[in-house]
Amino acid sequence: NTIIFFYGDHGGPLPRQKREIYDSGLKVPFLIKGIDDKVGRTDRMISFVDLAPTMLSLANVKPPNYMEGKAFLGNYNSEKRDYIFASSDRFDEFTDRIRAVRNTQYLYLKNHLPEIPKYKDVGYRKNVPMMPVFLDLKKENKINKTQQIWFETKTEEELYDVVKDPFQINNLSENTAFKEDLAIMRTILETHLKGRKDYGLIPESKMIEEMWPNFEQPITNFPIINIDGEKVALSPATKGASIAYYISDKSDEKLNLNSKWQIYYEPIIVKKGKTIYSISQRIGYKESTITSQSIE
Repeated sequence: NTIIFFYGDHGGPLPRQKREIYDSGLKVPFLIKGIDDKVGRTDRMISFVDLAPTMLSLANVKPPNYMEGKAFLGNYNSEKRDYIFASSDRFDEFTDRIRAVRNTQYLYLKNHLPEIPKYKDVGYRKNVPMMPVFLDLKKENKINKTQQIWFETKTEEELYDVVKDPFQINNLSENTAFKEDLAIMRTILETHLKGRKDYGLIPESKMIEEMWPNFEQPITNFPIINIDGEKVALSPATKGASIAYYISDKSDEKLNLNSKWQIYYEPIIVKKGKTIYSISQRIGYKESTITSQSIE
């Protein structure tokens, strides 16, 4: 009765994989072990933002409207995607800004910094044994024309026919025969980005200042406890926070974050004479202090 999601990363620091918005950097292995014996494949487009609403749908919970993803399994299975969107900004010690949209026929890229080469000389990448060899071959002019593309600067726009050109080598953005397709994909991306805050334009220091005014990390408020007899309900005092709790026979037990905490999701029964400890945390915040309440 367990559903298992199996998926991988984007190929680490290999050439044109992770950090690159081509199929070699966007696609990942993805398998689902369901609760029946059905085996099959799907050709629908799936994005990582679809995983959370799909989990809820499988649990028979309607995904909230603020979730951008589309459930692809369960009782709230939604319509198939026509497009998936991608972005690339920070490459460890390097910065670029690329936005992309892909459908089943085309991949469109908008390069906001076309003067920056596609290749980034990321130190982590050069820990892969093949990379120093590859870079030496480049210095010795022993790589071919296709491999050389990775080291060149970019055009402001890129368009690829992912069916005929599965490795996205032939950039069609300046081919007049694809002018209409280019315009359509450009408009789809611009419409998607309209009204969205672009964090790629904001330096990390400014982002921290916005999240932590005066560079002071906010602290999650401890949970609100409501007791009705032996029924205990917990609610977050900080919006967006999660709550964990621990029930003990002792009222003076010294707890820490390594204790056997449980995630709170519905009212719980705590017998008289026991003590419930609770803690709350929101991502980016310090966790709250641990509070306790004895049930008399």
